[in-house]
Amino acid sequence: MKMNLPSELVKRTRFAKPKRSPQNGEGSRRGQVIDAALRLLAREGAHGLTHRRVDQALKIPEGSTSVYFRTRADLFSAVAIRVAELDFEDVHEHLETPASAGKEVNSGVRLAGVVLGWVLPEKRDQSLARLELWLEATRDEVIRDIILEARKQFISRLDVMFQYMGAQNPTKAAEAFADLSVGLVYAHLVLPKSQGHIELEELLGEAVFALKAR
Repeated sequence: MKMNLPSELVKRTRFAKPKRSPQNGEGSRRGQVIDAALRLLAREGAHGLTHRRVDQALKIPEGSTSVYFRTRADLFSAVAIRVAELDFEDVHEHLETPASAGKEVNSGVRLAGVVLGWVLPEKRDQSLARLELWLEATRDEVIRDIILEARKQFISRLDVMFQYMGAQNPTKAAEAFADLSVGLVYAHLVLPKSQGHIELEELLGEAVFALKAR
């Protein structure tokens, strides 16, 4: 799922537009470069994300990554957009079509499901890369603006769900849930005795209904 970047931000991330050859998409060399960069960022941190390391990870000729992303900042921004797209796919999976029956409970489960998905082992690279990007955003305005735009669109989707649940202030509830989600995911990644899956699900459920009543 594509992230809808404002035109002003697109101009600052010129590489975000599909290139004529090869086409941007699943299986393309450009997509492979971005996904390899994401894995490097997650597993080796910001210091490990370089053009050379991406080339080595993909076993492609040295300099190949630079064809797609001229600077390291370009590479970071491409990974930020990719993480946002993956996050939106997860949000779409859980929040796209609220069920009409038992809407309050069902919507609460759907909201919790987004966060629970991000702590699964198969989502570890995605979540760790997101954490590294948040840190990078304190030093890079483009990364920061991509993250803020992603957060804005995430909150917009949450807002709809809280409206559907009859929240007194759906926008504030959505903003609070978004911030809570960030903290819970990173606590789960970092703290050795963080909540188990069941405890986290219960905590998220309680949070959803508490925020609904604010």
